[in-house]
Amino acid sequence: MDAHRSNCAPPCAPAPRRPRWQRRFADRTAVGRILTIAGLLSVAWAPSFAHAAKPDTSGSVSRAAREDAVQSIPLEKLDDDAREKIGSVLSQVSIFRRLPTQVIECDPKLYLFLVEHPDMVVNMWEVMGVSDMQLKKTSPDSFVANDNVGTSGQVEYLYRSHDTHIMYAEGSYSGPLFLQPVHGKCLLVLKTAYVRETNDKYFITCRLDTFIQLQNVGLELVARTFQPLVGKTADHNFRETAAFLALVSRSAETNHAAIQQLTAKLTKVDVEDRRQFGTLAGQLALAAAQQNRAAAASPATAPNRAAPANTASRNRKAVRSN
Repeated sequence: MDAHRSNCAPPCAPAPRRPRWQRRFADRTAVGRILTIAGLLSVAWAPSFAHAAKPDTSGSVSRAAREDAVQSIPLEKLDDDAREKIGSVLSQVSIFRRLPTQVIECDPKLYLFLVEHPDMVVNMWEVMGVSDMQLKKTSPDSFVANDNVGTSGQVEYLYRSHDTHIMYAEGSYSGPLFLQPVHGKCLLVLKTAYVRETNDKYFITCRLDTFIQLQNVGLELVARTFQPLVGKTADHNFRETAAFLALVSRSAETNHAAIQQLTAKLTKVDVEDRRQFGTLAGQLALAAAQQNRAAAASPATAPNRAAPANTASRNRKAVRSN
């Protein structure tokens, strides 16, 4: 993201340097804005992932990945309306992409809360000055999105559980890139797996499958313009969004005061959602403080610290006696 001048800095002063994830966060193109929302809503966990496995560094558009993504949709658990919407996208897919796997350290409860309350994350971005995108909740399962530069749409959860989230979006772009508005649909499939380490830290492996259907756009234009944009932009935004969720979790543990200040500024979300987020962050801070106190007071660490000194003392006596 381009740097901007601070309002309180002299006109000739250089812009303040933002953290790396903020500087690189959002692509300004229409497709980039759409997929920023998609990336946020579709951080996915695959239960078959092993913790020791290295994350993929590149996305996939292979037939095998696409077939695997389709098979992972639990159609038997969905209602007729959800199955109809899924079928409407899968019947004519313009672009499919399985995004690069990401691994982050994050509290599972906080992570799931933020995935299921994307309007809160978008409000955080706005408060922090890293995005001017808007995402407003219209019901417990649906949202209206607008980036204020031509892209707008509706997003809804068709299904969600602790290990599976399925999202459906309809939207359009009207701007200088094309002579007429471009309409489209998007299906996002989310799976989840968690690994708990011996120190009680959780690592989450993220994967995202996206099915995009573009209307009023020829196949040649999709191949030349949208396919490269989707690959580059979606991969980037997915990485940055996952990193942001990990940052929020870490900050809740180590800098709770800052999280409290940020929470107080989230005025575009439901009051109850904001209260729940504050409670979760407070629980993380309390648990981290208790763990730190327990580690500092643990008698098991005392012999370990004393052992080198006692050993060195015996060695010095042995040397003098010789």
